[in-house]
Amino acid sequence: MVFFPLSDAYDSEYNDFIAALNKYILNIDEVLDAYFDSEKGFGTFGTDETTARRWFFSNCDYAIESDFIYFWKEAANDIQKSKALMANILSGAAWRGNLTMHYKNTAAETQYTAVGCTEELDFDLAATGAAYGRGREVRTGKADGSPDSEDFFSWSIDDYGNIIIDFDDAELGQGKGVEMVIYYKDLNYLDDDSFSGIMTSNTQGLLEYDEFSLSRATYAKAKGKKTNPAAGKVFSGKNTKRQDLKQKKVVSTLKAPMR
Repeated sequence: MVFFPLSDAYDSEYNDFIAALNKYILNIDEVLDAYFDSEKGFGTFGTDETTARRWFFSNCDYAIESDFIYFWKEAANDIQKSKALMANILSGAAWRGNLTMHYKNTAAETQYTAVGCTEELDFDLAATGAAYGRGREVRTGKADGSPDSEDFFSWSIDDYGNIIIDFDDAELGQGKGVEMVIYYKDLNYLDDDSFSGIMTSNTQGLLEYDEFSLSRATYAKAKGKKTNPAAGKVFSGKNTKRQDLKQKKVVSTLKAPMR
């Protein structure tokens, strides 16, 4: 790109310069598409500013600090839109299908015990545009013959696309039970019809991860529209960086080995 003294520029030259700047350097839609491209770009749902800065200046020729600030603000807006879209899809249906619990009795065990069951998850949204709420889980037909279970939980989506499920404790109440996380990297697929992936314990002493493959159940909730202003996002974390939570939850009433 050829730069020229702005003080000597005609309006038409300035307009051409700005058009070229937007086209070749900071077309924010193209930059964001590249940033969220799981195969060619940075590839995560969201990231911290330091990592984003490194990505931005290594991929955007001629970029300056003000360009990055503009990009970062737009990336943050994009992340919020993606969280709201994901939350709308989750809360727009009851989900039903198969789940396999994998657990160990102690950390010394080398293999996990696997128990299959039928899983039903229902996410309720706290408010329009929110990315959190309350929910209910029902497990039936457990292969080991253990009783059916019904549990309630609080849920939220963080800025990395991780779905955090914080279960209630039967005695202590809301949010006092174990915490499970569907890390964005472990989210195989989420759209209006399918929800699959791995749910991992984020509770100290609970050695469990659950594989699930669920489909939209035909309950009272209306089916969401396929089109959305945040279209272009694919809620599948494959090939992305795993963003762990900062620390594991401590639960005083934990009853090992599985939920």
